[in-house]
Amino acid sequence: MNILVCQLQQNSLKGFPDDTEAFGPTVISTETIAQAASWFPGVSVSEMRSRLRANLEIEGVPAFWEDRLFASDSNASIWFRIGDVSIEGVNPCQRCVVPTRNSMTGEAYPDFQKIFAAKRKETLPGWV
Repeated sequence: MNILVCQLQQNSLKGFPDDTEAFGPTVISTETIAQAASWFPGVSVSEMRSRLRANLEIEGVPAFWEDRLFASDSNASIWFRIGDVSIEGVNPCQRCVVPTRNSMTGEAYPDFQKIFAAKRKETLPGWV
């Protein structure tokens, strides 16, 4: 049996956002992390998880399922539930330089952004 320990911290003024315009948790599927890791030799699923730093990880859904959690109209939102909690999906997470770097050493993976963008384009589902 795995026992997980979770600690929640709150900053009621601004939270702890990467995106200063859309506060709140970031959501990603376990399959997205695995798919992205597969694009980079030497980067494990665990390491990709550390690089992407999502707040909530959802199992049992396909890779990039989280793309359904925001609307193409930037003024619209998508409401969804995780258990008893309602969450308003507003936009994809703006990415910074962090995912391009090794989480322990800070060393940059060569051409990370170019590889990620190219692979993402190759695998983009028709519903996106």
